[in-house]
Amino acid sequence: MRHLFLFFVLLLGNICNSQVIDSIRIYPQQPTTDDTIRIFVYSTFNYGGCTGESDYSILNKEINSSSIHCLGILAYICQDIDTFNIDPLPEGIYHFYHTLSSGLAPAPCSPGIVADDHDTLTFTVESQLAINTIKHDFVKISPNPVKQKCLLTFDSNNNPVQRINVRDISHRKVIEQENLDSHQIELDLTLLSSGIYFIELTGKDENVSQLIKIVKE
Repeated sequence: MRHLFLFFVLLLGNICNSQVIDSIRIYPQQPTTDDTIRIFVYSTFNYGGCTGESDYSILNKEINSSSIHCLGILAYICQDIDTFNIDPLPEGIYHFYHTLSSGLAPAPCSPGIVADDHDTLTFTVESQLAINTIKHDFVKISPNPVKQKCLLTFDSNNNPVQRINVRDISHRKVIEQENLDSHQIELDLTLLSSGIYFIELTGKDENVSQLIKIVKE
């Protein structure tokens, strides 16, 4: 009897330690404040049975999710996808934390004491309002993407822009230029790291007239 008990303990431990999160993906890849976000968690189970349940909660900029899968005793590989539909979020940087747990079938099953796997995903939600204010006939940026320097050309010699700020994806100001009179302005982005930035154009009345996305290579 003791040997039989040890066999089932070892079997349960082997089952619960063989479940892994393969990857986490998000759609759309660059969500805005108007988008319903879908996050897909891909998992692999080395023992039959992919039935289970999943849930998530949001606190400030953190999304905590979990999946519980009820495993069978047959040794065949099962791949599953847990889908999380998240209503539009305010702009900002978010962290998605996922915990995968498992238990023995049938459903509903209780998870084991120790989770099988963990994984995280960080993503940025951009302001749809800011994106909609881009007017391509007002200013042209060349080149974009940019390696070192780019040129801003306005469609009129009477430049209405008073100040230019370059901000990173967390809206931190990294470059500022003021008292602009020329209809062509050069921005030097050489010292910036590769990534996505936003050029913020402020008029003489101190109203932000443009917010333009630019990629630094």
